[in-house]
Amino acid sequence: VHAYNRSDRVDRFRLFCPDLPEDWVTINYPQGFRTPGLAVVETQLDLNPDMEGVILLTLTPPAKALAQTMLVTLQIKSENNPKLKLLDVLYLQIEPFYEVTTRFRTLVSRIQQQPGLYSIQTTNQGNTERTLDFQVVGLEGGNLCEYTLRPNSLTLAPQQTLVSEVIVQPKNPWKQPLFGGGRVIQFEVIATDPNKKPLVENPMQGLLMWEARPWWQILPFILLLIGSFIGLIWLAWWLFIHPPAQPKVLRFATENTAYEASNGDTVSVGFEISNPGRIQQ
Repeated sequence: VHAYNRSDRVDRFRLFCPDLPEDWVTINYPQGFRTPGLAVVETQLDLNPDMEGVILLTLTPPAKALAQTMLVTLQIKSENNPKLKLLDVLYLQIEPFYEVTTRFRTLVSRIQQQPGLYSIQTTNQGNTERTLDFQVVGLEGGNLCEYTLRPNSLTLAPQQTLVSEVIVQPKNPWKQPLFGGGRVIQFEVIATDPNKKPLVENPMQGLLMWEARPWWQILPFILLLIGSFIGLIWLAWWLFIHPPAQPKVLRFATENTAYEASNGDTVSVGFEISNPGRIQQ
């Protein structure tokens, strides 16, 4: 910034940037030598009449500065003439840079009845607002489950961190393994930017272990299997091994308890026989 003293007196000038934060601005005035060999850091520009000086202005936006175009006012104030307003405008453009990181965490991965639970922690380390959409793709065994993203889209301000949950619920309970170490289900979460801003491809792999049913749920099936086996054995014995029932006299008695011999009565005897169809003689 060049300053020229047009007055007929020695004047002191100071530079101000009221539109910018103080940590963005560094102002260097020419160093003076008050005594031989001793440099003094000046806080103003001293100019004799008809003299010109240069003030060095350094603007250092921090890494977290938002991408934008700014109109910055530069103002020089005179010590001799406070009403003097020397103004200029600086056009400052902060270019955007894009950086988003995702972290996939497993919260619940071994399930029997309850759903599996995972989280996606997303951080916007750039200087522009970002929107990410998430989608779950089933891999090996992935068609056995339903996937819920809550929420399925995140909008992050610069330097903001948000979390999205992934809930994995098996669709058909009767497909749960009965024995063994369970069934492994694989899936993948993919993040996309609907605004087509640069995004590093980082597919997030997820594993779910669908464990076998607890023993108390399998017990009825075991009892049914044992009962069926015993029933088959009994039926085979009854059809092929069991000897047929033989006829047997259950009752043998006269029909009446008294008879008159003088009348020539005949004694009638009654039989009650089981399985009469098997009587041969």
